[in-house]
Amino acid sequence: MRPALTLLGTRAVQAALTAWLLATLCFAFVHALPGDMALRVAAARVGDERVTVETTERIRREEGLDRPLAVQYAAWLGSIATGDLGQSLVSRQPCGRRSPITAASRSAWARSAGWSPISSPCRSASPAVLRREDGSTA
Repeated sequence: MRPALTLLGTRAVQAALTAWLLATLCFAFVHALPGDMALRVAAARVGDERVTVETTERIRREEGLDRPLAVQYAAWLGSIATGDLGQSLVSRQPCGRRSPITAASRSAWARSAGWSPISSPCRSASPAVLRREDGSTA
């Protein structure tokens, strides 16, 4: 009985460390993208041609992007640890919830990309992945 408990404890610690590492990498990759994140969010929300300095600054304040990176990371990690996935910076919709429209569009995208549980992993790199909603290719 003792070795089984030791193994379960070891696996639980490994799972927690893996989850922390993946969460940290996700945070780091998002913040490592080139350019100003507030500007990218503003452009996605209102359109490139309608972005103003005021809009960008408002988004920076509202989303906490003006805080130091360590403070943003601690707040984000604390939220993730409690199961709060937050909301999308662009759509402001809660993360982790899918509307039927979103689920259907993702499903259609997956089919157009040739994805299926038994398909080859290399198939996902097909040109269909780059197809836009209007049918044109990127």
